[in-house]
Amino acid sequence: MNARDFYSLNPYVLGLLIFSWVALGFIFFLWHKARRTESRSESRFNELFKSNIIGYLIGNETGTILAANDYYLNLLEISRDELCTGISWKQFTPPEYMPISEKAMRELQTKGTTAPFEKEYQLRSGRRVWVLVGTVLTQGEAVSYILDISGRKRAERELAEAKSQLEENVNSRTKELLEANRELSRLIQEGEVATEKFKDTQNFLDSVIENIPNMIFVKDAKDLRFVRLNRAGVELIGQTRLQLLGKNDYDFFPKAQADAFTSKDREVLAGASVVDILEEPLTTSSGTRFLHTKKIPIFDKAGHALYLLGISEDITEKKAVEMQRLELVQVQAARAAAERTNARLSFLSKASAALNASLDIRSLLNSFGQVIVENMADWCVIDFYDEKDQTVDRIVALSSEGPLPKEIKEWWQSKTVDTSAAEGLGYVIRTGQPRIYKELTADKVNRMFPDTNLGDRVAAWGITATMMVPLGYHGKVFGALSFIVRDTPQKYDDFDLSIAQDLAKRASLAIENARLYTQASEASRAKSAFLANISHEIRTPLGAMLGFAELILDDKGLNAQQETYISTIARNGRQLLRLVDEILDLSKVESDRIQIERLSFSLPTLLKEVHSLLKLKIDERGLKLILKGVDQLPERVKTDPLRLRQILFNIVGNAIKFTERGSVTVRARFRPESKGSHKGSLEILVTDTGIGMSEMSMANIFQPFVQADGTMTRKYGGTGLGLFLSRKLARLLGGDVILRRSEPDRGSEFQILINIEVDSVKITPSPENMKLLSPPSVNDQSSPIKILLVDDSADNRTLISAFLSRPGIHLDTAENGVVGVDKALHNTYDLVLMDIQMPEMDGYEAIRVLNQKGYRGPVVALTAHAMKGDRERCLRAGFDDYLCKPVNRQSLMNLLPRYGTTPPASAPVLH
Repeated sequence: MNARDFYSLNPYVLGLLIFSWVALGFIFFLWHKARRTESRSESRFNELFKSNIIGYLIGNETGTILAANDYYLNLLEISRDELCTGISWKQFTPPEYMPISEKAMRELQTKGTTAPFEKEYQLRSGRRVWVLVGTVLTQGEAVSYILDISGRKRAERELAEAKSQLEENVNSRTKELLEANRELSRLIQEGEVATEKFKDTQNFLDSVIENIPNMIFVKDAKDLRFVRLNRAGVELIGQTRLQLLGKNDYDFFPKAQADAFTSKDREVLAGASVVDILEEPLTTSSGTRFLHTKKIPIFDKAGHALYLLGISEDITEKKAVEMQRLELVQVQAARAAAERTNARLSFLSKASAALNASLDIRSLLNSFGQVIVENMADWCVIDFYDEKDQTVDRIVALSSEGPLPKEIKEWWQSKTVDTSAAEGLGYVIRTGQPRIYKELTADKVNRMFPDTNLGDRVAAWGITATMMVPLGYHGKVFGALSFIVRDTPQKYDDFDLSIAQDLAKRASLAIENARLYTQASEASRAKSAFLANISHEIRTPLGAMLGFAELILDDKGLNAQQETYISTIARNGRQLLRLVDEILDLSKVESDRIQIERLSFSLPTLLKEVHSLLKLKIDERGLKLILKGVDQLPERVKTDPLRLRQILFNIVGNAIKFTERGSVTVRARFRPESKGSHKGSLEILVTDTGIGMSEMSMANIFQPFVQADGTMTRKYGGTGLGLFLSRKLARLLGGDVILRRSEPDRGSEFQILINIEVDSVKITPSPENMKLLSPPSVNDQSSPIKILLVDDSADNRTLISAFLSRPGIHLDTAENGVVGVDKALHNTYDLVLMDIQMPEMDGYEAIRVLNQKGYRGPVVALTAHAMKGDRERCLRAGFDDYLCKPVNRQSLMNLLPRYGTTPPASAPVLH
């Protein structure tokens, strides 16, 4: 067709042709615009896919994997070629995860999407990996992210085919307008289809990003403002998407935190590489969270940074779990340490108990060593060092397996130790420093102990390690404690050394205490022996003085002045005897050796006896002694009558001594514990009208050797022991002695309290008691009493001979035990009076010889030994009775009826 023909066409046809060209141009414009939009979306998708941050796959209803990215393929250790063989995700899903996967598939079919869930993949190598799976149903396909871009590529191919087809159609329709008009409608429809596919791809990518459980955010490279944030990010930060988009970190984070984020972002953009931030804090509305973040720069074709892509995982819970695990480890370590400490304390407690079980050094150290070999060592050795001789004695050598070889026990006995040695026992003793030897060889031992060949023995004994710690007190080392391990890989450490040092300190203290106890015991024995000897030496001459004074007083030819002088000698002698008795009692009380007895006796009779005995002293001073309440007292009670009498003599005697005019009143009453009770307290109030005391004097009145003031001793005499001993004795009897009141020049009042028990049993005198209580019968004058007196003191022999110089009594004497035994065996005696302390043969040896020779006559110990236990010792030795010096006529006459040797009536018996 030429120009003329063209212009000659019908105007209608011409208009139609022009319209067709215009429409064709408009369609081409729409197609080109859609293609450009699709190209930009594809570019963004490819950037996300190539970032290799998450896995992505598409599967069908049977589970066959249709497409997957490299991340996913690398994760499953399969090649992309293997993917084409029809691999199913079920092949990598363990049986236990099939139910949850199938449940997700059912949820996908009903809802079109699934909530993200976790599962494991089991690779062909047997290794398992965890994955987080989220699935969306799109166009009948199951899309699981990690991302899959196969659908987008299919869309690209379809769009390319549509473009090619559209170009061919446009070229074809250019030639034929009518045909082009028909093709126009088809091209428009194909363009709409391509646009819908692109929208579907965009929506798919948005859904994947939105449902990823980790926070994904995109910032522009210029101002670092958020341009995109998925749902996980919005929930994590705690603000709405509208509040976040278009803003940077400074708009909602503290400045310091925002500075840190911005600095790291700039570093990522400048470095053009992925940056992995293992842990960083993030302030959110719900508190501080900890994130593991990866940041990736995104560039344009020219290499300029456009965006910053970040993916953050919330590791707060993981961190908390790790902290809990760390705390658990710390708690377990602390518990182990506590258990070890408890074991140490238990061990130390056992060791202390062993050390406290005895005061004998060898006994306590053997018990102590036994605890060590049961808990801490195979062998335990304890050596004592003699600094003077520089020798070592092995005190203890114990084994956990039984007795140690004899050569080990005796190896160090009295051996000289080289204290100048640089190692070993000599070093420990010289320096007082402990040593641990974790590995013992023969050479090392021989260097520690030169010239001993001990190394060969150690190897033979199987010793592998040892500890040596010094034993010392107040800075002075006196030995060493050794812990030995054999035939075992155990090695001692610093903890063991601290225990060993603690044990050594405890053992050192126990040893020192035992030594002090031994010294104290020896001193006590020496003191007792000294007191016994002093008592004997004082009582012997004192007995002679009192006895001869008594004999002189029996002489009726004395004038008044002579009688006064002799009475004064006797009175002072008795006072001296009382002082000796008080000193002996003090010794007994201080050593807790005094014995308390509980005997039944007549309480009113005892009080009347005390009153009668003190009445002479009262009359001499012109005073009155008043006794009240005796008639209301129980007849018979149980306590120690000897000690009660001693307390009364001391307290009432003191009241008389310090009262110059007036009276001394003694009030007694029984206070039962409850109504009708047989137990209670005996209360005795001793009131005087004497000199009294000041408050200062009252504070010290019960101290030993103390009187009210210094002038008391000079004016009134005495040892100052009476009140002290009385209170001690009263407390031993369950009561006390109390100074209730005292005023200078107005007198004092003492309260005596004694625990007693009322004895309701009436005592009927036995025939033996009747013999003692009834007047003695008169012996036949034709059968005189024969008595042998054995005593080394000529004064005592003379005195007792004078006491027994009565008709009907024949007295024979011997000056020592040898002569006495000979006379007793060759003569017949009704009674033998035997002194104890004599030269050549003492009383104990004499009674032993008599018993061996078959002597059956009564032998009475006559001795000045008046210490505790002397009477019992005499009776155990074989004596029939015990008579303490000084002996007076009354004690002798009271003794004779017990053995049927009553003197004739002309010799009166004093009761």
